[in-house]
Amino acid sequence: MTLTAEFHPHALNELRIARQWYEQIQPELGRQFAAHVARAVESVLENPMMYAAAIQNIRRMPIYPFPYHIYYEVFADRLRFFGVFHSHRNPATISEQIAGRKSQF
Repeated sequence: MTLTAEFHPHALNELRIARQWYEQIQPELGRQFAAHVARAVESVLENPMMYAAAIQNIRRMPIYPFPYHIYYEVFADRLRFFGVFHSHRNPATISEQIAGRKSQF
């Protein structure tokens, strides 16, 4: 069974902002960031339990070599992606934002 991906609008916006930031540094960096995100999402759709839970049932997937993590939750038929956060963000702030986004899905 193939899982589907559902992205919270804030997660999509955070991806767009991060990509734009890297493109300002160097256009190729923005494309590389987007490619790493796409590969990471494909990988976790194939093996959703690959990463440990970081906040209750929410798992944190790193986007190597970039200092970002994508937070997602596993359901029987889909993955819900709640946010894309820089690795130096305050974990308490991330937890609060994800809790708010879970109630909006």
